Amino acid sequence: MSRGSFGRTVARAAASGGSKNYKARPPLLWYVAIALIVVVGVGLIAYSRNEAVHRASASSAAPTASDNWYTAIGFDVCGTLQQPLPANTNLTTAGIRTFGDGIINTNPGSVANSSAYTGANATLGTFVSNYGHGLTIAPTVLALPLRSAVTSTTTTTTTLPAATTTTTSPKSSTTTSPKSSTTTSPKSSTTTSPKSSTTTSKGTVTKAKGASTSKAASTSKASPKPKGTTSAVPKVSPPPVHRYPSGMRCTSGPDAGKAATVQVETWSSPTATGTPVSGDPAAIRLTNGGMITVAVVPAGAAIPEPASKSTLLQDLGKK
Repeated sequence: MSRGSFGRTVARAAASGGSKNYKARPPLLWYVAIALIVVVGVGLIAYSRNEAVHRASASSAAPTASDNWYTAIGFDVCGTLQQPLPANTNLTTAGIRTFGDGIINTNPGSVANSSAYTGANATLGTFVSNYGHGLTIAPTVLALPLRSAVTSTTTTTTTLPAATTTTTSPKSSTTTSPKSSTTTSPKSSTTTSPKSSTTTSKGTVTKAKGASTSKAASTSKASPKPKGTTSAVPKVSPPPVHRYPSGMRCTSGPDAGKAATVQVETWSSPTATGTPVSGDPAAIRLTNGGMITVAVVPAGAAIPEPASKSTLLQDLGKK
């Protein structure tokens, strides 16, 4: 290419891309993109701040005071399903309770302090702590209270001393005689004589030289033996429970002789597949229509669904 043609090519390129008109044209698309980024960023910041300021509290999350949930629960020890827990003895004050049918009823609005059972407070641990009677569901132990211990109250008898009663004898009389004399009277009497005298008053005889003073005058009768007063005082002793710790060996059933551990499995619904739970069972959130089985079985053993599944389906059908 000759020097002249190369120069003409450069001139044409300069004329098309570097003209004064091109430099004066504003990059609108670039400004629009920057503006969109700024607007979206500010919007996201405002949204996140609003969520932080107006974060939903535990009481506003489900379950609320207007909810009435049902969760089936069962207990399996060495392959044998245990009887359902007896009904709560504090049904009127516990918003998470059982009526003895193998169902945990979460109904915060049924009690005055409903906020203690709503939202994040609706857990298996809340149910256990409100049930009492020694019920324990922990990673290393399962303790089930004896059925008789849940409904009976044990008391002791405390003996309190009775009030002391003081009796004043009838009026006393005094007889003076120059010689010794004996005076007997239905009333208490005191006889004074230069010589010895005998005074009888209500079976009491006192002899003395020179003067005799009856002890019957103004005497108090012996206080009667205190009568027992019965006062109900709860015994301070551990509640009777069946205790199943991890590491125990099964003594009967298909797993006899094998070491067992505490294991928990949950189901989100009566038709769902079970999911093993690790960690503290107390943190398990209760759900409407969910199921929980707490088992003490050897590793790898199948954990059955709660026997109260049929009751759960009935309760859900009533809603």
